[in-house]
Amino acid sequence: MVYQGRINGYCQPGDHRSPELIHPPDLSHTQYNQKTNRVIHPDSRKREGLMNRFYRYNLLRTCLLMLCLVCWTSLGSQSASAQLKEELCECSPELTLLLRVNDVRRTADLIKKAGGEIVYDPNLGIGNDIPFLVVNLPPSKLNDKKFIDSLKLPSGVMEEIIPSKIVPQAEPAIDSANSGSTNSAELQVAPEADFDSLYVPLDDIKVPALRKRVAGKGLGEGTIVAIIDTGIDTSHPVFQDRVIFWDDATREGRSPLTRTRQLDSKIELEHGKFVALPEKIKENDYVYSGYIDEKKLGFQQGDLWTTLDKEGVDINRNGTKDDKLLVVVGIIPNPELVKLEAATNKAKEERKAAAAKDEPIPSGKPDLEKRDLTKEYALAFVDVDMDGKFSKEEADTPIMDFNSARKMQREDLKPPYQIMLEFPSRTKRIAYPLLFRPDSKNQVTEITVAFDQQSHGTHVAGIVAGSGLQIEGAAPKASLMAIKVCSGRSCTDQAILRGIISAFFNPQGYVPDVVNISLGSHEGYLKRPLSILLQDLSAKFGTTFFVSASNDGPGYRTINGLGASSPAVFVGAHVSANTLREHYRLAEGVDAPEHGLLYFSSLGPSYTGEMRPNVVAPGSALSSTPLNTEGSSMFNGTSMSSPIAAGAAAAMLSLIKEDKEYAKVLERQQKKIEAIRKKSSDSKYSLTSLALSMRLALENSAMRMKGFTYAQQGAGLIDIDKAYTEFLRLAKLTLDPKMQTAEFSINHYSKFNRLYDRSNNIEAHKRVDLDLNIDGEVSDQGSLLLKNTPSIVKLEKVEIQDSEGNVTILDVNGKNDKIPFSIALPGKEEAQGNQISLVLSNSSKSYFYSTRKRNLMETGKTYLAYYTVTQHGEREFSFLDVVHKPIELSDLNTEVSLPSLNLQDSERVAAYVVSEKTITAGAYHRYPIAV
Repeated sequence: MVYQGRINGYCQPGDHRSPELIHPPDLSHTQYNQKTNRVIHPDSRKREGLMNRFYRYNLLRTCLLMLCLVCWTSLGSQSASAQLKEELCECSPELTLLLRVNDVRRTADLIKKAGGEIVYDPNLGIGNDIPFLVVNLPPSKLNDKKFIDSLKLPSGVMEEIIPSKIVPQAEPAIDSANSGSTNSAELQVAPEADFDSLYVPLDDIKVPALRKRVAGKGLGEGTIVAIIDTGIDTSHPVFQDRVIFWDDATREGRSPLTRTRQLDSKIELEHGKFVALPEKIKENDYVYSGYIDEKKLGFQQGDLWTTLDKEGVDINRNGTKDDKLLVVVGIIPNPELVKLEAATNKAKEERKAAAAKDEPIPSGKPDLEKRDLTKEYALAFVDVDMDGKFSKEEADTPIMDFNSARKMQREDLKPPYQIMLEFPSRTKRIAYPLLFRPDSKNQVTEITVAFDQQSHGTHVAGIVAGSGLQIEGAAPKASLMAIKVCSGRSCTDQAILRGIISAFFNPQGYVPDVVNISLGSHEGYLKRPLSILLQDLSAKFGTTFFVSASNDGPGYRTINGLGASSPAVFVGAHVSANTLREHYRLAEGVDAPEHGLLYFSSLGPSYTGEMRPNVVAPGSALSSTPLNTEGSSMFNGTSMSSPIAAGAAAAMLSLIKEDKEYAKVLERQQKKIEAIRKKSSDSKYSLTSLALSMRLALENSAMRMKGFTYAQQGAGLIDIDKAYTEFLRLAKLTLDPKMQTAEFSINHYSKFNRLYDRSNNIEAHKRVDLDLNIDGEVSDQGSLLLKNTPSIVKLEKVEIQDSEGNVTILDVNGKNDKIPFSIALPGKEEAQGNQISLVLSNSSKSYFYSTRKRNLMETGKTYLAYYTVTQHGEREFSFLDVVHKPIELSDLNTEVSLPSLNLQDSERVAAYVVSEKTITAGAYHRYPIAV
């Protein structure tokens, strides 16, 4: 067993992520390669050096100048490739940012005057109580010092918002199967699916037991799950018609349309080249026309430097990426309303004629009843065979906006036109939703082909809600929202912000019950914009967010940073002995624990000390992939753990919603949502307690696994059947105004008082300052109740883990002098105990010291103190104080390598060797030495 460390100006191991860097999100999944019998982990990546703010600003300014230069120099002598770059540049005119602000209304006015747009105002246009905005800004404004100064932003905002994807990124290592790592968020190609067993391990988290509560129920019926990912292949048979909404926040599938005047039922595409319009829209004075150009698809707005020169998507699956499909969009009256009007006019004429002849007036009614139907339809016609005109079949096959058609189906209406763009094939189905994007005048100036260029989103959706073909998700009757925030090559914070907002604020009025985010990004010390947004949406809608813990384990504090300081549920990757046998072909006779963790599952705590992950769930599944790949594949990673948990929660909610005891909770939630839709201030209460009830219920009912610490498994393995009763109990408590709760913060997210130490110079007393991160939906009275409620902090457990992974749990109620942690008061550090009462509204009584008894700590071991915070007799929050007592380099034989370079470029390598020692499957073997 060999442990190796390098000394070359690196951060301390276990602390190896630079807090100053803003990292792009990456898909948190690994894959199993059947051919090589290897597990591929795409989240390993080279660590970047520190980049100070001055350098970032100058780099961004240089990039913007380069961007303008590329667009400006694209003139007549350019090649086709250069012309394409120019056109793509024009597709990226704005940045989507979340800004913390001081004065919301004033900042909003300044943004608009600067040519920007308010994407989301959490105050809904009323007041300044919630101090942030999501905005679109021209890129140049980010470097306009006068403009930035005029906004008077709070301290630290510019560090949070500089989009990492604006600056050029290092070229990713694409072949992770060979290299073993990638230094980018590039998505991985799905492995071939030739396994004997297709399954999602639902037994491990007791989904079958939940379904037995009510026969034929508990399948997710009546719930909506939003998948924040790479999109969903809507044509896949395992989803039937249950993908009810699609949004491409990456904008990589969009095609601009131009307003074109028709002449004699024809339009002029090029000089002297005319095309006859389809019969249904030939009477339109104007139509909107353009091309779906395969070469221009795959370019993500706001991510020019990653996607340029890699764009191109073969949507018709003919083996090329240079096809151009003519598309024309026109408007027609609703045929049903036309029929209704004709029937009504006919009845009027009949009555008039009868009255003139002194005959009895007919009392018959029209065949159609008048309903709230749309007055007109926008229809798209696509030249699928690319012959430059519309054939009879193409002219007779108009396509509706996908989201409008799905809305009709949910209202038990049959869409009168085709709802997806389909390409001919004798044996395959090649079909994509078309999304219409109207401008301010309700004219369709842009059309989007909705596709999952990679497999990740479709795979995740299958785990949540797949049904059929040997693939069954946790909630096989749930409806799905496909929110595409990652292209085939990258993910951006901009797209994630836009996509999540569209999941809650959309023309169809959908609100997801559960949101799954199987994306990963490095955590930093600041509370990131996504955490702010998730907290706000949880407060307004009561929705639970499930987030993958990330795949950067097995080292401590490698947890995902997306939404890390929010009410979200973080899920690590569990693996059972049965899964090892079925998914990995575990050899006969190999002794595997009944329950364990996949080696890559990221560990907590968070940078501030929060218990992350919160729970664990199965981290591998053989699920659906797009039909243009294999159709099904086996992936493993925390990207699989999170949707199994999210789907199980949706299945549980489908039962809970039918429970009479939950009726008042549901009524309260729906009343709040309706007030938000109307932008009303009637419902002055927050639904954060409801979202936290889900997290607490999953934690309280989880099964603790032997041999793993709280930093590894959180509360343990989900038991969704037991969680049912616990969630119902906690949800009913939220009806009492005195029993509300909020998300806690530790040491105000400061990087200087973090509850994590890895050195032999460990502070004896670590200050823990607790505060309530109260959201903007809470009233003044509610805020006072929260702050003045005593918070009981208790040291519940102490765990010790050695370098082989063995965990010892100490009895904290035993002799205090044998326990390496305790609670102390300021000025009374020697008077130590296991419990303390804090009043968070009193700054002198809102903190305590976590005392580390260094004389009881041995080198080479990890010590964890598990603390709980209780209000009204209910545990509301958990956090960890973690101490590594590493082996000093001075105690080791040291090998020094001095190549013929400058001394500052040399590397000093030290190896800690235990000969003839095998590393066991559960061993914690990263960085036991001090670096």
